[in-house]
Amino acid sequence: MEMDDKFHPNMALQQILGQAEAFLLCVFACLLEVSIAFCVDLNAEMDECARVNRFPRLSSKRRGFDFGFGSLNDTEYMCRTKFHIKIIQCVKERCEATFRSSSGPEFMKVMWSHTLNTRRSERAAAYICRQHNLRIENN
Repeated sequence: MEMDDKFHPNMALQQILGQAEAFLLCVFACLLEVSIAFCVDLNAEMDECARVNRFPRLSSKRRGFDFGFGSLNDTEYMCRTKFHIKIIQCVKERCEATFRSSSGPEFMKVMWSHTLNTRRSERAAAYICRQHNLRIENN
């Protein structure tokens, strides 16, 4: 068998990387065409929704399911009010209103709708706040 007939992992990897680069270039070019109306400053939107609804600002140290790493009192307040979920729902509603009033790429609408979906956060909050975990009951 000649050298050219053999499988070369490096060549296969280079082909894959070349295809990935081409794909990313296409995505980037498409994003350049997207109207500025579809760009969302998520932190600013969350701060605005917290302010409008008179909720505390979400912790900048939040990770996973939008549950802050504050004190136990903060966690208890989150369990009782679910304000962290309400803030994200507010941001989602604001984004969807913006998207409805302007025409733009459908993938941006779908992306933000998926990103701001609170179903996982709601389930995580229900689990963390459940009586056998933190023993915090909803009012």
